[in-house]
Amino acid sequence: MPPLAAIASTGHPWYRFFMQLWTNPLTSHLRAPGLWLSACLIEAVAIFILSVIPSVHGDINSGTLSHCLAYGTLSGIAGTYLLIIKVPHCLIKGALLAALYGAFIEFVQYYIPYRTCQFGDIVVNCLAALAGMAPAGLLRSVLAAHQQPRA
Repeated sequence: MPPLAAIASTGHPWYRFFMQLWTNPLTSHLRAPGLWLSACLIEAVAIFILSVIPSVHGDINSGTLSHCLAYGTLSGIAGTYLLIIKVPHCLIKGALLAALYGAFIEFVQYYIPYRTCQFGDIVVNCLAALAGMAPAGLLRSVLAAHQQPRA
């Protein structure tokens, strides 16, 4: 029996059958723009709420790791939404939107007495937004590889 990699690389009929069985329902759900728009709005609201409330015990809503997770995720979700609605340069625009949102949040924090506005946070937000393009780029290649036939 040939190894799985050999079956996959030759386009064996069983491999194609199982890949189509698995990816068609999955990718059809991933192509729904409402899913990505809803996820983007929920992420943006969650970031805003955690950014304006006083620091939670253990500073869970502050710090480099939380900034990276929040703005990397927002960038990936926004880029994927823009990809689904067919906006050119979608991943770059998604990262730019996430970075600008991060700068806006820092500006808002300047006016909140118990929060601080730090330039370092803006830099981390921008870098995280750029890093968030990677998973969205991977999803873009998966969706492109499994294009639904046009009727």
